[in-house]
Amino acid sequence: MIVLAAMLCCLLCLLALTGSGNALAGPPGPPDQEADGVAVLRRAVRAGQDVAYEGVQLISARHGSGSDSGLIDVVNRPGEGVSFSTPDAAPVLKAAPSPLDADGKLLDLLRTNYEVVRAGTGTVCERRATIVEARRGDGTVAGRFWVDEATGLLLRRETFDSDGQVAQVSTFVSIDFDPPARTLTTEDGAEPWGDVITSEERADLRGDGWRLPDRLTDTVVLVEARTTGRGADRVVHLCYSEGISVISVFVQRGRLAADPGPEDAAGLRPEQRDGRTVYVSESGQERRLWEDDGFVYTIMADAPPEQVDVAVDALASPDGAEILTQVGRGFGRLGGWLWTMAP
Repeated sequence: MIVLAAMLCCLLCLLALTGSGNALAGPPGPPDQEADGVAVLRRAVRAGQDVAYEGVQLISARHGSGSDSGLIDVVNRPGEGVSFSTPDAAPVLKAAPSPLDADGKLLDLLRTNYEVVRAGTGTVCERRATIVEARRGDGTVAGRFWVDEATGLLLRRETFDSDGQVAQVSTFVSIDFDPPARTLTTEDGAEPWGDVITSEERADLRGDGWRLPDRLTDTVVLVEARTTGRGADRVVHLCYSEGISVISVFVQRGRLAADPGPEDAAGLRPEQRDGRTVYVSESGQERRLWEDDGFVYTIMADAPPEQVDVAVDALASPDGAEILTQVGRGFGRLGGWLWTMAP
């Protein structure tokens, strides 16, 4: 359940196109082929907003020599929202009728950082699908997408590490495009996490010592920022991407609980990096947790480990502030997969 909760957290930034990969595209492919690939994904963006369906997705992520996987129920009601839940629990996420505009932003980033081409056809849930690939500058595949030919909906996504190994898969194992009529209610899950923060509001927070960069690298940029709580209980969620990978960063004033031992209940192990303790987990999804200069940072990402570690470096304070050991405030509400923070 911990792994699925972490995966579902990043679905806040994954209502359309995500995966893993981190390289600039080389020279574009044949114009017709490239334009066609982009057009297919743009149709998928629209279908994700306009097509009603219910289905079950399998999400699988590889880490080292092992892997983690789980099933997620998905209900989409255009004009109402999207509900995600595990089969044995209540829905844990609901997107509002107008979800964050990450889908179009991610597609623009995908076009900027990768060569996006149509790459044949395939079948998902006995439905014919168009395959689109996102290729790195060296020609290797970073992401592969199966788009339903009849509806335009994204049915399957595979992402690949720099060695060409499948890193993550999300695919429908069943889907119904004529689901029973019903209205999503507040019982179907929570509203979107927090309120959107404008660039002016982020600038004010930076003036108060918050580290909220607009980009982590030349290609990994901020696509949305949200906040919840006030004063010492404020938590900021930053969503970064280069078009395929999504890195969620949670920032809050506070200090971590005392060291629980070699590995805490959430599967995080301590590692020393550049004079600071970073708690690390690659089980199902890349996670990093550390404190710096009076703030606690938590990363949850569907990106390769090296890209996540670059994000940690980008968020580290310039003076390498000394790690503290006291307990911060109210972070437990973000999910049971994080350490509970005391009041």
